[in-house]
Amino acid sequence: GQITPMGMKILGVFIAVIYGWITLDIIWPSMIGFVAYSLTGYTSLMQALMTAFSHQTVVLVLISSILAGVIERTNCIGVLNKWLLTGKFVKKSPWFLVAAILLVAIVASICNCGFAAVFVTWALVLQIADLCGYEKKGPFVSFMLIMIVVFNITTGNAFPWKGGALACLAFFEPLMGPFEYVPYIIMSFAYIIALLVVMLIVAKFVFRLDVSKLELNDVIIEQLKAEKINSVQKITSFLIVAF
Repeated sequence: GQITPMGMKILGVFIAVIYGWITLDIIWPSMIGFVAYSLTGYTSLMQALMTAFSHQTVVLVLISSILAGVIERTNCIGVLNKWLLTGKFVKKSPWFLVAAILLVAIVASICNCGFAAVFVTWALVLQIADLCGYEKKGPFVSFMLIMIVVFNITTGNAFPWKGGALACLAFFEPLMGPFEYVPYIIMSFAYIIALLVVMLIVAKFVFRLDVSKLELNDVIIEQLKAEKINSVQKITSFLIVAF
C-alpha cells in the first residue's frame, strides 16, 4: 500500500537522524530526533523516551558502551594488545595477528558478550592501528571493523539455543523435522572457521591489504614486554570476565 502522511513524517525524521549520526555525532542527533519524533504527532516526547529506554536492546547497548568505556579508560585493551603484538606467531607472519584479532572477536561473541564484544574488539583494532601507524579510515582498519561485526553476528547463531538460531530453527523445523544440537554446533563452527579462512584469503589476494606495519621492531616489542599490569587493570579484567 501507499505510505501515509504520518509515515512520511517519521521516515523524514529517521533519515535526518541517520544523516546526523554519519556527519555530526551520536548524542545530539539522537536527542533532536526524539524531539522531532514527538513533533510528528505520533506520540509524545515522554512516551517516546520511555519506549526507547525501556527496550532491552537499548539497555544492552548502554551497558556495553559503559563497559567498553571503562576498558578503554583503564587500558585493559593495552594488556591484550601487548600479548598479541609480542607473540612469537606475529614474527612468523603478520596475518597470524589478523587471524588472532578476529578469533578474539569470535571468542567474545561465543561468551555471549553481544555489543560489548564488538565495541571492545573495535577499540583493540584502533589501538593497534595507532601503535602500528595505520590510518583509522584506511583499508586495513575498515576491513577489520567490518569483519568484527560479521563474525559477531555469525558466531552469535552458532548455538541452537540463542535467539537468532531459535528463530531460524522454528521456521525450518516444520519442513525438515527436529534438529540435533551437536551436529548443528559442529556445522556452525565448521562454517565459522571456513569463513575466517576465506576472508583472510580475500584480504590477502583480492584486497591486497598491507599488513607489514604489524611487524614491530625489537625495540618497541621490548618496551611492550617491559610494561607491567597494574592493580586497576587486574580488577577491571576480572570484572569483564565476570560480566
